[in-house]
Amino acid sequence: MWQKFKELFVVKSEQSEVDAVSENAELAPEVEPAPVIKEESASADVNRIVRQVLAPALRADGFTGSGRNFRKINADWVLIVSLESSRAGTGLALNIGLHPLAFNDVLGKPVDAKKIKMQLCEFRTRLPSQNKASWWQFESDAESVQRVMETIRNEYLQHCSAQLKKLSGEQSPLFHARVDNFAKGDYDFSPFRSADTRIALVIARLHQQQGRRTEAMAFAHHGLKHVGNSVGLRRDFEAVLDEGY
Repeated sequence: MWQKFKELFVVKSEQSEVDAVSENAELAPEVEPAPVIKEESASADVNRIVRQVLAPALRADGFTGSGRNFRKINADWVLIVSLESSRAGTGLALNIGLHPLAFNDVLGKPVDAKKIKMQLCEFRTRLPSQNKASWWQFESDAESVQRVMETIRNEYLQHCSAQLKKLSGEQSPLFHARVDNFAKGDYDFSPFRSADTRIALVIARLHQQQGRRTEAMAFAHHGLKHVGNSVGLRRDFEAVLDEGY
């Protein structure tokens, strides 16, 4: 008898819980299902607007490429322009690289002009800032992406295009710099912000390559005076001097 009473109590308890849930469900305000948001991804907007805004300007400047990566060969140099997206997907930066084709990349490997990445170029810069936390920010709508892309295009055309042509041209200060003027800061190597000692090494090697031994050695001596504790740079400057003697 006790067993039957126990079973009856359990059944009634379970039914009470069901009734309570049903009652609470009736009293609770009706919750509408979350709407399904259909929107074109920011990445798709960026890729489309690159094709419409940035790519034509770069192609008019002699670059080839697609997507977010472009390059051109100007005389003895390869130039690289690429777009970088922030991890959140709401910011863009413009990466620019310049490298002499006659030199190995910064890791010491032979250069393939069609494959070298900006990170392996001798001269590298990032816009709007070298600071990795700095981006041109945009909202999720296409109009915002359009405005940012126009800003990037204008920044390149107004502040980079002519200077890149100058640095990679026949009259580049990288080819014709004199050490006295270099020491006084007479040359403009923007948009790149490489350390003076690194630029001095590039110039020394360019002079060396073109048979201007005196100029090459002058830049090597200058570099050794300012190289600090960099073992690698010291070794490279000494190699220029060894070949010059």
